[in-house]
Amino acid sequence: MNRVKNAVSTVPFFLLIVPLYYLLHLLVEFYPLFTISYLFSTVSLFYILSGLIFFMLSVKGNFKGTAIWLFLVQFFYFYFGPIKSFIAFFSASLARYTFIIPVIILGVLFAFYWLKKAKETLTESIYLYLNILITAFMILDLFGILANRLVSTPPKAKYIADSQAPDIFFLIFDGYTGSETLKSHWNFDNSVIDSFFTKNAFYVARHSKSNYNSTPISISSIFNMGYYQKLGGNRLDYQLFCQAAAEIQHSYVPAYFQHAGYRFLNQSIFKIDGTNQPPGSTAYLDDNKKFIQFQTLGYRLVKDIGYHFKIPGWLFNFYLESNGDKLARMKKYLAQTRQLYNEVKNVASGRYNKPIFVYTHFLLPHDPYYFDSTGMLQPASEWMPDKADEQAAKYLSQLKYTNKWIMDLASHILKTSSRPRIIIIQSDHGYRAYQEGSDPMLEFKNLNAIYFPDKDYQQLYDSISSVNTFRVILKKYFNENLPLLNDSTVYLRH
Repeated sequence: MNRVKNAVSTVPFFLLIVPLYYLLHLLVEFYPLFTISYLFSTVSLFYILSGLIFFMLSVKGNFKGTAIWLFLVQFFYFYFGPIKSFIAFFSASLARYTFIIPVIILGVLFAFYWLKKAKETLTESIYLYLNILITAFMILDLFGILANRLVSTPPKAKYIADSQAPDIFFLIFDGYTGSETLKSHWNFDNSVIDSFFTKNAFYVARHSKSNYNSTPISISSIFNMGYYQKLGGNRLDYQLFCQAAAEIQHSYVPAYFQHAGYRFLNQSIFKIDGTNQPPGSTAYLDDNKKFIQFQTLGYRLVKDIGYHFKIPGWLFNFYLESNGDKLARMKKYLAQTRQLYNEVKNVASGRYNKPIFVYTHFLLPHDPYYFDSTGMLQPASEWMPDKADEQAAKYLSQLKYTNKWIMDLASHILKTSSRPRIIIIQSDHGYRAYQEGSDPMLEFKNLNAIYFPDKDYQQLYDSISSVNTFRVILKKYFNENLPLLNDSTVYLRH
């Protein structure tokens, strides 16, 4: 026992554990988006850098004091994001970089000076405390990882699919705003799409709204048929985006239909349990650098204030995407979007021995603005305009072309059906790049058109919001007694 206590009091295990704890904590927070395979390459880099600093500072001096000081440096580096947010909660002025960075530097320098002169008995006590504390946190996160990996019980459907069970096509067109908003803010008459829906017996909820102005939270709310429960504030950040994406992966509606005997075809940008790998992706979930480092001091400095300084290219690229990486990513999304268009048609024309649920997520008419109104591909330099008026013009142009996709796909799905088909054509939120000072409620004005094969729309209503979409469908077609929720909106600053 004395040997154990002596080791815990004299060996800086905490220096090895802190980087690993940081990454394991990300694994718990974002499981299953953040996987163990990311850990090894990243944690090895942290160990190499920490080891070099430790060696250089310990050649001549207090070995134990240097280890404690390096722990403080690690702590401020890895957890700068949460520290800054905590301070900002009480005082925004104290959380400014012009104040917080000098305070951290002075504090770290003072700690270095003080620890070099600290008595050995004090440093041993600090060793003992830090080793026990960090190990305890590590064990808690390991339990969290195990808990996340436990298989949850899927929802049990009362209805089991038969030969007359309807196929379901759930098509999301990202950022498509409602026709009334197009008329009032763009002076654009969108009657071509409204007339198409009416002619083909769709129900169009003309005063529909999304419940959130963010893609992953909106889709999570739709697929879980309820309001998102993990909002810690009113700001959309990277952590919230990733947590909502994880909620989508484990969501209720896909699990329900799979249990009911449906084949669930995932043609989206999100992973979903029990389904195929999604063919699409999104910048938030593609950027592994950001995934791992978004809370760190280095990432925040480069991202938030780096433009004030001449940062070496290698340092910028270590934390953030280069312009070349961004262009390559946008080209990949373009290819994926075109592929999805063809895949929907192929699936609709196919014949299956069980009913299908098709979830397709088009990143249109959302930016990047690839197309003009005729479908002509625009120069890559024009895909992401900076000025608000240019963004609005290109958005409208791409929306006009998106209308052609919607009409073509809906017509194809209707005419190729071998069994009854439910078609939901919806947007996750409306347009969001309005001029500063515009009504934030405009961001919730969405597209919402639904086709029922029996054309009985008594349970739908003009102001229905996205959260109630599958509550109506499960009640009408699958004998689930689900009450409707209040049609509310939750604005998230972005």
